[in-house]
Amino acid sequence: MGLGKSMVLSMRRILLILPVVCLACETVVEVEPPPYAPQYVATGFFSQDSTWSLTVHRSLSVGEFQGAQRQFVDDATVSILLGDKTVDKLRYHGSGWYRSTQGEYPIANTSYTLSIEVQGHPRLMAVAEAPAPAAVLHSSVELLSTQQFGGIIHGKYKMELRFKDTLGPNYYGIRVYRLQPNPIFDYYPDANGPDSVYQVESIQDVNVGWYCGFVDAAIRSRDTDGANFGCTHSVVMDEYFDGREYVWSGVVSGHIFLDKPRRNEVLVVLSTLSEEYFEYHRTLDLQGFDDLFSEPLSVFSNIQGGLGIFAGYANTYVPLLLGE
Repeated sequence: MGLGKSMVLSMRRILLILPVVCLACETVVEVEPPPYAPQYVATGFFSQDSTWSLTVHRSLSVGEFQGAQRQFVDDATVSILLGDKTVDKLRYHGSGWYRSTQGEYPIANTSYTLSIEVQGHPRLMAVAEAPAPAAVLHSSVELLSTQQFGGIIHGKYKMELRFKDTLGPNYYGIRVYRLQPNPIFDYYPDANGPDSVYQVESIQDVNVGWYCGFVDAAIRSRDTDGANFGCTHSVVMDEYFDGREYVWSGVVSGHIFLDKPRRNEVLVVLSTLSEEYFEYHRTLDLQGFDDLFSEPLSVFSNIQGGLGIFAGYANTYVPLLLGE
């Protein structure tokens, strides 16, 4: 009887301990993820300067090997349509690139449809047009200052472009390129010869309202208004000069080698950007402001049935000779 009572007490202690022990237990449940359906991504920017071309890629799941070759799509049927008429078919050229087979150039202010067909997947489509190039009415260069160090003269030059804006929301970008010998670190080859190349230059003292990036241009950041620091790409929205003539100015530094005189030339590229082009680059730039604790940011896409961008732009080229 005493033994039975002792066993009962022992069993009660065990039963009291079991819940405590089980609190530390973990149940591992393996869940099979659903099959991953890849997204197809098209990226194409077009202008009157070049024939049609774009890239087509597929997204990969987190668990897949992220090799570039696995992302290239080489079996798509890519067409450019004007209304119901096919104006160009693009052929695969490797590394995800599809290029024109007809040698057709886009026409400004004309609405084109992109059609991409991949067997077993919904068709990708987008509609977009390229704006007309800005009409530059006048351009000039002014020498602001010079300094000589040994056999090199350093100068600062103020460039101006006067161009006509059209009514309605417009977006502009400006880059400046300097003619350089190739390779650029060898100062003795002829900079005016066939091996010369244009290298992007830093621009200073740009007009108030122009910004060094698409994000600041969209929010009109006062921190960078009238920035005096170097900027390789200035961007503006035309709300302050809508439908009027406008004078853009910026300053670049130049140098002349007295022992090897050559043409001191820059190329100013004034780009008229479509709204889709601007919005894509604005949201793309925002990725650089993202951090681990923020919500994921979506890059602008106008591709139906997939992801990506199909957007137009136009360039106006203004070569300027920097005087001594």
